[in-house]
Amino acid sequence: MKLWSSVLGAGALLSLQAAADIHERQANSDQSPSDYIPSPGSSGFYVGNSTAAVTFDQHSILLDGKRIMVFAGEFHPWRQPSIPLWRDILEKMKAGGYNAVSIYLHWGITEGKRGTLNFEGHRSVTKFLGVAKQVGILVIVRPGPYINAETAGGGLPDGPPTWPIGTQVSKYVAPYQYPDGPVIAMQSENEFLSDGVEPELPYTYGHTDYMRQIIATMRKNGITKIPITYNDFWPSGRYASGAAKVDLYGWDAYPSGSTAPIQAWKEVDANMDAYHQSANPAEPLYLAEYQGGSIDFWKGSGFDACSDLVNEQFANVFYKNNYAAGAYLQSLYMTYDYAASISEDRTLRPKFSEIKLQGLFLHATPHYHLAGRISTGTSLSSSQQIFTTHLATPQGQNLYIVRQTTNNSTARVEFDLKVNTTGGQVTLPGLALNGRESKIIVSEYPFGKNCDMDTIDGEDHILLYSSNQTITTALYTTSTTKPITGSNSIKTTSANNTSSFLVPLQLPDWPGLWQPRVSGTSGNGRYDLSPRTGSVLVFGPYLVRSATIKGTQLALVGDLESGNTTELEVLAPTTVKSVSWNGKAVPVSKTLTGTLRGTWRCTDSLPEVALGFDDSKWTTATKTTTFRPVEHQPLGGKLVLYADEYGYHQGNLLYRGRFGSGATGVKLSVQGGFNFGFSAFLNGAFLGSGQGRPESDPSGGTDLVNVTYTFPVGSIQRDNILTVVVDNMGSPRYPWLRTARSGDFTSWKLTGNVDGENTKDIIRGPLHEGGLYVERIGAIFPNYKFTSAWNSSKTDASCSPYVGINKAGIKAYKTKFNLSIDHNYRARLYVNGWQFGRHVSNLGPQTVYPIPEGILNHRGENDVLLTIWSLDSTGAKIPTIELVASPAFASSKEVVRSLAA
Repeated sequence: MKLWSSVLGAGALLSLQAAADIHERQANSDQSPSDYIPSPGSSGFYVGNSTAAVTFDQHSILLDGKRIMVFAGEFHPWRQPSIPLWRDILEKMKAGGYNAVSIYLHWGITEGKRGTLNFEGHRSVTKFLGVAKQVGILVIVRPGPYINAETAGGGLPDGPPTWPIGTQVSKYVAPYQYPDGPVIAMQSENEFLSDGVEPELPYTYGHTDYMRQIIATMRKNGITKIPITYNDFWPSGRYASGAAKVDLYGWDAYPSGSTAPIQAWKEVDANMDAYHQSANPAEPLYLAEYQGGSIDFWKGSGFDACSDLVNEQFANVFYKNNYAAGAYLQSLYMTYDYAASISEDRTLRPKFSEIKLQGLFLHATPHYHLAGRISTGTSLSSSQQIFTTHLATPQGQNLYIVRQTTNNSTARVEFDLKVNTTGGQVTLPGLALNGRESKIIVSEYPFGKNCDMDTIDGEDHILLYSSNQTITTALYTTSTTKPITGSNSIKTTSANNTSSFLVPLQLPDWPGLWQPRVSGTSGNGRYDLSPRTGSVLVFGPYLVRSATIKGTQLALVGDLESGNTTELEVLAPTTVKSVSWNGKAVPVSKTLTGTLRGTWRCTDSLPEVALGFDDSKWTTATKTTTFRPVEHQPLGGKLVLYADEYGYHQGNLLYRGRFGSGATGVKLSVQGGFNFGFSAFLNGAFLGSGQGRPESDPSGGTDLVNVTYTFPVGSIQRDNILTVVVDNMGSPRYPWLRTARSGDFTSWKLTGNVDGENTKDIIRGPLHEGGLYVERIGAIFPNYKFTSAWNSSKTDASCSPYVGINKAGIKAYKTKFNLSIDHNYRARLYVNGWQFGRHVSNLGPQTVYPIPEGILNHRGENDVLLTIWSLDSTGAKIPTIELVASPAFASSKEVVRSLAA
């Protein structure tokens, strides 16, 4: 049986895209294996000098000697605790043209207590790699130690690091190295400085030795079959050479930065190829992280603004500029929404379709790997507003990447373009770019029987697409060829063994276009999205996850939008007589929305301010010195109050300091990271609150607040207690940690999460809980038994978050609800014991918190706990809390029937 091997174009106007099992050809090049200097101690992975299954040269990665385009996206398994949903995300990535996934591993949530590693549940490396192997998607593992990832401490645990996780992770990954598994590379460190003079730190030393130790740890523990890589934070060439050189060097780039108005696009970087030739010309250009989203800081513009900034137009222009530079390994970052192509609730954003078209085109165009840069500039176009990069192979295949010369232009520009063909240079008339748009125009593009490949029932097929424009396509024909069209709107002319087709095209439903593989999907063929594996074209569904031909039946597996009628169209061999969808008819259901207005229970979650509160089981501050540098020694008084030194590393922290009757006021220095907050109470009476500022604040970021409170007349007793509650907003990258001045206090007690580093909650991990009262007594969990301290909204109308708290302090609200679904205040949200929301009213901007299936019980009772912390004496309330459903789908994904462990 003959199958159609893949082909798609990427916005090409002269589109001769089709499947092509092109014979590998050695391109003329000024690079050879002798030009590549291997990493010290490495067995080497360069083509011609290595027998490894994973090799590379200056053109691309090769698996089993076959070139591939590594088209990757970032995903962090530890950010999705509902393990069954890992498969859902990876299947969507693969359907979207991604053949690889890059994963960070978070050391901080793995080693909550120094020397004790926990890889259970959503921290499991082997579980994730097993799922990736089943799905058939390649993996790049990035274990740090430092990962950044906009997470606490950049993924580092609190305390002096020794990186025992590196040894264990390497042992876990080793059995999954290609060809035995999906892992094709492992990254050593991330955005790490090097020895010598650095712009960020004038004096650096020891970095080379440190990097060598990281690499040696990986190799010693079995990472010998795949390249070890590095991600530079700009293309400086760090660790591309020298004693700590890695096998394969890469860098990251975020050209549009963080959230900004859509009009504020920066220009594309036309120097990427020059950077590559300067840093590592003997290796392929590897973009280890390229902007796939936009960070939204506290007090930011919101997720919608992120999506506007880094939208499908951004993907169309900036990613094609990467291909113009010859990027053969590209990983789009990031994973935790912020305008990612797959949103946090796992729905597909509009740019998913744009990226899918690019990925499928690159996989269908293996000669792209061998194409070198011929020219750049405006000379090939009739308009000075059009910039063209011309790439060509030694065999004469051409790719022209065209864009406007400036991203500030949103006007339509029409132009003619000179292109090379075997018959000489020709001019293509009447091309156009609609503002922020880029196109890849090809000539001498081989397809069908011209490529010694299988066809559909002996016929060649091409797929043409464009955005509501008329296009011209020229095909080589013979004297006996007779063009036949299925539409009167298509005009043809024939001359000199060439037939030209003038085709008026309207943009079809490209989000509903899918190209699942149906052959070569066993063994390591499951990872191959190139023309070497056969495929079918499917039009219509919201998502097609897989396709299998069983006899005369094409079995499709995927998702349909609920409430809509989907027309299914398939291009497949004539031997296919019938099509099944998910094996049977799939019922759909209406979208569920609702408001949580059932019975609420509430209690005071800051009883610690009371003078008589029992803190006898709290930790007593006894340290008078710290291992931190001199600038971080106690700011005043005699005791060290860094919570980390007592085993409390995250979440809310509480301090209680005792003093006698002679004081008239207190000076506090409180540090809790940018955007943190605190409140202070004397003998139960409110003194005041303070907050840090975002790093992006025009006045400058603040993670330390110095304040003086004068005690009210008559408030001092013989024995007094100052209570300070701190909302810790994460450990900064540098050793700046929270402190409070102890002055003439006789003693200090402090607490955080239950049992500190010895937390018993090994399921959710060490960064999950803090020191709020309701957290410490276990009220966040569904099986908590209410005590007499909890009031009910049935008897107390004020016992509702919609009424709120009428003074400074913290109050907790708890309720339950049932679901039945076919397949200037601060707040925290817990659902079934998992913390999934954190809101700061004056900073925002997030107000919607996706709760994944498996955490949210779709078929039974759910438990919700909400805390409201008023920093003002007037109190605070939440206007409403709504249960809002994402779009509903009739899906083939695994049903999560119970809460994730």
